[in-house]
This record gives sequence, C-alpha cells and structure tokens, in this order.
Amino acid sequence: MIKKRRGKEVRVKRKQLSRRIWENRWGYLFLVPVFTIMIIFKYYPTATAMIKSFYEWDGYRVSEFTGLRNYVRLFSDQVYLTSMKNAAILALAAVGKVLIFPLITAWLICRVRKRRWKEFYKYIFVVPMVVPQMVTIS
Repeated sequence: MIKKRRGKEVRVKRKQLSRRIWENRWGYLFLVPVFTIMIIFKYYPTATAMIKSFYEWDGYRVSEFTGLRNYVRLFSDQVYLTSMKNAAILALAAVGKVLIFPLITAWLICRVRKRRWKEFYKYIFVVPMVVPQMVTIS
C-alpha cells in the first residue's frame, strides 16, 4: 500500500489479517455472547421450523417427509391467500402513514414563505412526536 507523507510516496506494509485479529481479540471476545444468543434464539428456531415444514408434524413428533405437499396445500387455501392479501394491504398502508404523509407535510412546510409561520407549523408538528417520548422516558 502506498501513502503520501510530506509530499513523498512511502510504502506502508499492511498488517496480516491474523495479526489484526489477534490485536483486536478482546473486541471479538465481547461479541461472542451476542452472536451466541442470536444463534440460539433467532437462527436455530428459524432453521428447525424450515426443516419441519417439509414433514408431517403434529407439534410434538415429526412423522414422515411430505416434501412440498404442505406448501401446495397452503397456497391453495383461500383463507390463507385472503389473509396474505390483507397483510400486504396493511403493510403498504403503514408505510404510507409513516413515510409518505410526513414527507408531504415537510415539503409543504418548506414551501411556506414567512419564517414566523414556518416555525409555527414546525412546532405544531414536532411537539406531538416529542412530548409522548419525553413522558415515557420520565
């Protein structure tokens, strides 16, 4: 690696990866509990659920491999399809409520010409967002 020092190009030897890991070993050791908890409580249950989805399962005992038959039955169920459609509509509405309306409001406030009214509208829209958080923190 080449760096410039005082106008001159100087070759700087990069430390090897193993050397950098060894120098930062305490930082990596502090991350071990976090990753362990994540693996135990997040990734392991997800992986086992995915594996068990390919079997006929009564909640206690896995009996026989069914392959994709469970998924074929799931996607042919009208109740499931209706619930997925409703969930998608609710998710899009939530995005609209949380993202689109505040952006339109901010754009409209920025278009106000008089500084006094602009500050008033900013105050009116920000206080309802800040006060509940402050009450919760107290």
